[in-house]
Order: sequence, then C-alpha cells, then structure tokens
Amino acid sequence: MANSKRKNTMDYMTAAFRFWARRGCPTYEEARDRIFNRALKSAEGQDPEKAVLYAEGEVARASAELCDVMACDIVFREFRESGNELICEAVREVYMVQPFMPIKRNDITNRVRAFSYKVPISEAQVYRYLARARKAFVTVRNLREDDPDEIKW
Repeated sequence: MANSKRKNTMDYMTAAFRFWARRGCPTYEEARDRIFNRALKSAEGQDPEKAVLYAEGEVARASAELCDVMACDIVFREFRESGNELICEAVREVYMVQPFMPIKRNDITNRVRAFSYKVPISEAQVYRYLARARKAFVTVRNLREDDPDEIKW
C-alpha cells in the first residue's frame, strides 16, 4: 500500500512539473492573469461588473492548478538562488521534455540515463536530484505524505 501511495504522489508531482512546462513555466501572477484575461475576453459584451465577477470565478476554479504553478515556480527559484541549478536542469531534462506527449514506458529511465551522460554525473545522483525536487514541491505545495491511518486525532 505504501508503495502505491508513493507512486501516486510521484506521478502527481511529475504531472505538475509537466503541466507547468505546457503553460510555458509562468509565475503564479502570470498564470493568474492569463486565466483572468481569457475569461474577461470570453465575457466580452456583457456588463463589465459581471464580466469581472465571471473572470474572478474562473481564477477561483483554477486554484489547484495555480497552486501547482506557484509551487513549481518557487521550487525552481529556490534551487536557482541556492546554487542548485543542476537540480532544475535535471527536472527540465527528465520530467519536462515534450510535455504535451504522454510519458511512455522507460521514458524517465532513458532521460535520466541521457542526462547523466550529458552532465556527467551518475544516474543515482540524477534520481537524488529528482527526489529533492519532488520533496521541495511537496513542502511548498503543502501536500500530505503521511499515512492517514497513522494520524491520531
């Protein structure tokens, strides 16, 4: 059960980085503005007050996606500022390649291998970098990693 839970969490984080890449790696503000402006444009011709309310509603409905965007942006910014750009590069080269295409069997392994040859570092180190990025995402996004059965109310 724990392995399945870990796989689900890892899949979610991978999907979040790929989602962010599909959007062009925007900041939270840029992503929010895109959603707001797209909604305003679709509400053209309506009462301006209603159009703004509609646009704010669209932003509210996209809150989960915006939180993922914000978490990805913060993770990358913090790694860059702390001199760990190589972690960002690993995430880009492994998770964010062809973000519009589904990941096929062995894609991650092959990308890790290619990145380890390119840099050069060991494959194990690449996996450690990816794990650090996922852990940072979990922390920033405030996702729960514990087992709900272990929580004592």
